[in-house]
Amino acid sequence: MPEYRRDPGTGSLHYLEFGQGEPLLLLHGNGADAQLYMPIMAALSPHFHLLAPDLPGHGFSRGVRPATTAAYLDLIETFVRTHIQGPFRVIGHSLGGLVSYHLMRRGLPISSAVWMEPAIFELRPLLKALLPLYAKGYANSLHYRPEVLRHLRSLSYNPAQADPVRVAAFVEAYMRSCRKVQALWLREYPQFLPWQFEDLQLPILCIRGVKNTFISRATTALVPRLPQAQEVILAEAGHCLLNENNRALLQEILGHFGKEVPERHAHRVSQSEPVLAGSALSVLEAL
Repeated sequence: MPEYRRDPGTGSLHYLEFGQGEPLLLLHGNGADAQLYMPIMAALSPHFHLLAPDLPGHGFSRGVRPATTAAYLDLIETFVRTHIQGPFRVIGHSLGGLVSYHLMRRGLPISSAVWMEPAIFELRPLLKALLPLYAKGYANSLHYRPEVLRHLRSLSYNPAQADPVRVAAFVEAYMRSCRKVQALWLREYPQFLPWQFEDLQLPILCIRGVKNTFISRATTALVPRLPQAQEVILAEAGHCLLNENNRALLQEILGHFGKEVPERHAHRVSQSEPVLAGSALSVLEAL
């Protein structure tokens, strides 16, 4: 399996690299790191050249602390241009989905994407006004291990069946993540609205878990607004998706990217409903 390397382009980000084939960028979610994708890397590696950075403020890149989301995205764009020449595919989970949205808006040559419960949703007017204040308080506090465990369990489909090794790895990654960088996305999130989806003329597969949460409902509501999107609901999966129903997840990813896979087991729906974030905590958990 891959080992971490320091990115020569940014000089600061660390990343995992594995496999052969066309390039596939893997972007993890808030509090995690690139090792989130370990459960599916081996299966993807015969088809793709995998590039999975630890995002700023996370994992081995936790010391990288950009002052704005624009500077954060500059780092990711530099990483991509250092390692990839020409079109590439992307998988983004939660915050990683939001990051890939911004990369698309910047014109990077992304040919197709998989968004796993992306942190892309609307905000109530009051929350839109209060979120920057909440972010300030969040940045100046500390991670609390029992709360991180509660957070993970609330998003999982069945915490009792989760791989304890992967759970422990996620908790440790979250405890090391930089709250100031996490708060950066909370503070600037209102500036991303209104969303600009009309230019995203590429196939996007939006995958959500069957567990009914704010972010899963937001994923369902997002799909009809994207020019070329499909939705898949994975059985026996919550927000994390990875390390929950990996076989079905891999089938959907490989199928979307045009690779031969066995018969699929995931359930597709096309209905949508309006979703508004109810609290600052909802936004944080969605990231």
